[in-house]
Amino acid sequence: NVMALAIGPMSPEIVEAVKTIQTQLGEGGRIVLRYSGTESMARILIEGGEQEDIEQYATGLTGLIIDRLGYKETDNG
Repeated sequence: NVMALAIGPMSPEIVEAVKTIQTQLGEGGRIVLRYSGTESMARILIEGGEQEDIEQYATGLTGLIIDRLGYKETDNG
């Protein structure tokens, strides 16, 4: 989960990154990115493939979301 300063339409860069990750995961994996309906939060789910790859995809996508939407500090990190 990424706490964002503001949630709006997904930027084309975020949409393209999700498509790229899905292609890299292939048929054995999936990625779901959605905005929370109750909080300024983007929720990321990535399944399949090697754990190291999944962590790399999640880190890259998180960085892109923070870059495009900003980041809100929370008490629990």
